[in-house]
Amino acid sequence: MAGTFTPKARWIGPALALVGVVAILVVAFVLPKRSLLDWWIVTTVLAPQQVLPLVGLAIALGLAGRGVLVAGLAAFALGLAAGLASEAFLLGLAGGLPDPAGLVTPAASIVVGLGLLGPRRLRAGLVPAAALVAGGLCGLFLRLGDPSLRDPAFPIAGAAVVCWLVLAVALTVRVLRQRWFDVAGRIAGSWLVAIGLMHGGAVIAQAVRIERMPPAPMTPTSPAARPPDPAAPPGVDPGTFFPNPDASDPLPGTDRPHGFDPARQP
Repeated sequence: MAGTFTPKARWIGPALALVGVVAILVVAFVLPKRSLLDWWIVTTVLAPQQVLPLVGLAIALGLAGRGVLVAGLAAFALGLAAGLASEAFLLGLAGGLPDPAGLVTPAASIVVGLGLLGPRRLRAGLVPAAALVAGGLCGLFLRLGDPSLRDPAFPIAGAAVVCWLVLAVALTVRVLRQRWFDVAGRIAGSWLVAIGLMHGGAVIAQAVRIERMPPAPMTPTSPAARPPDPAAPPGVDPGTFFPNPDASDPLPGTDRPHGFDPARQP
């Protein structure tokens, strides 16, 4: 596969990967102050649970032929745009699942893993289909993790980062491909399926456990039921801001009306 590139074009993938990694390291460790967009890209867009299925998809595209590579990249871009634009529709399809937002990345790992595990003769159809589904799930993940108030810079920047990741890894794998890469790709696919199943099972179990938790008892406590505060002066209720004038008066007197406070008199 490496022979299909010219001597200069064959290094486009590694160059893209190197430039992107350097930019990420500068944003994460060199910049004195990071904006909300920088923080979101480093902590959410490049989170491990998001990066793993994207790297697996890139490996599948890099191991496929040129036509499958082009079709897979186009399918991923189409799915990514659909996921960014159809958040409500996609969540509605998964409305019956516990914590559908938390199942986005496990589902992407399973889909990409199955694409890597597919037989070679079916890879021409499996890889673009997996790229389409993974792109939609990735777009949904970006939309759900957007911390801004619908600022268009966030989804655009997130989409650019994930497209860079898929393209750089796919072209690098395609250039450096060896005979044992097919076996390694199948192993990576099995790992992705296993990781997706375990991650998804943990998300479902956590959501079910939260739903079954009994509600916390709402029993109001009266001032008399609270233990006395030794630091509070006599007659002062720690739960209020105003003391009780009758209880704090050491000499109430018989002629003083009930509730009479000399400090409040003109």
